[in-house]
Amino acid sequence: MTTVFHHGELLMQTESGVKDRIHKLGNAMIRDHVIDQHKEFFEMLPYVFVALQDSEGRPWLSMAQGDPGFITSPNQTTLNINGKVIGSDALSLQTGEDKPIGIVGLDLSTRRRNRLNGNLKANDQDGCLSIAVSHSFGNCPKYIQLRNFEPSSSRIDREPKVDNFTEFSEFDIDLISKADTLFIASSDKANGNLDANHRGGKPGFVRVENQTQLWFNDYPGNNFFQTFGNIHNYPTVGLMFLNFESGELLLMSGQAHLVKTGKASHNDKFLARRFNFTLDTGVRLKHAVEGNWSFEEMSPFLNNDLD
Repeated sequence: MTTVFHHGELLMQTESGVKDRIHKLGNAMIRDHVIDQHKEFFEMLPYVFVALQDSEGRPWLSMAQGDPGFITSPNQTTLNINGKVIGSDALSLQTGEDKPIGIVGLDLSTRRRNRLNGNLKANDQDGCLSIAVSHSFGNCPKYIQLRNFEPSSSRIDREPKVDNFTEFSEFDIDLISKADTLFIASSDKANGNLDANHRGGKPGFVRVENQTQLWFNDYPGNNFFQTFGNIHNYPTVGLMFLNFESGELLLMSGQAHLVKTGKASHNDKFLARRFNFTLDTGVRLKHAVEGNWSFEEMSPFLNNDLD
């Protein structure tokens, strides 16, 4: 039976009792090319969230920014990002030919979300990441908080201030504990695929246990289990927290461990899981993101059953 999913994803789907249904849905939704609707969406974005590996093969999550149109798709199997990934030099992110990449395009003002992964193509245009598309698909708007974005009136060509860390500071803990949004980079390692994904919840949904550990409950989603399937195969992940007020990025790499916790809610038949994370290393990138976000409303999917 041909499937777009790898071993780890299939195992998680089987464990949750959704494998047969998701097999049909996934094969219909996950394409090896960019459809016109998704091409138009990517090309209107002023920012995109990007997963890349460092020189040691660890996945990291960061973002790239530009004027709308800085992302282009000249054909159905290519997507170009004409902008530098923030922190790529500080983290030694690998952007050479055939290196894996994953992106999530997310318009926070509409909650529209599309994901894509593939490998980088040879490119002689400086500052451009050209992606040979492997998988492209839309995602539901679940748990995305509504925010409007106003770009800066002028771009500042500067490198963000970099601060390395191996423990969370009091400021980090405050940011994480108040966050309603985070992003995850994961890899299945064996096939070299990278994935970028979003997680959202009410402020406080991410709990900090101590100066190197945090956790959050996973909420019911599309049941593809790309992130958790990758973690089953390779537990090293990258997390990113964005300070929407200051433009600071908190990027970290560490080890993920999934714990079954029962049912996701009283009315949910699917297994719930807790995502535990232990920090290995991280970087704070100050003055990293340009523009201003204004909060509008929490996701309507965040009901009282979800903690």
